[in-house]
Amino acid sequence: MTEWIEKNKKLTRCRQKRKKEKGNLQMDVKFEKPFVFEDQEYGSLTLDVENLTGKDLLDASRETRAFGDVTPLIELSKTYYAFIAAKAAKVPIELIWALPAREFSKVTVEAQNFLLE
Repeated sequence: MTEWIEKNKKLTRCRQKRKKEKGNLQMDVKFEKPFVFEDQEYGSLTLDVENLTGKDLLDASRETRAFGDVTPLIELSKTYYAFIAAKAAKVPIELIWALPAREFSKVTVEAQNFLLE
């Protein structure tokens, strides 16, 4: 139970790092340790979710289906949120897929929370 509470506190802190900057909602997802992708080190990803458009969501849906994800309701798909996170962070989807499991989960949960709030 204590471990679950600690994980929940970390997720809450991550959510609290959402910020308004110049009228733009951005979410900083900090990583527990730096992550290297294609010779570039990342300590966090900034998801610029407010600038996403309906077309971005439709593109993410199409890309999710093309990837082979057959989740009946697209809003329940981790793959869908990975594509959305990549678009919001302006990084290749391969970076999102290469994240360690814990970081991948943080990033996709933040994308999901933004859309469902």
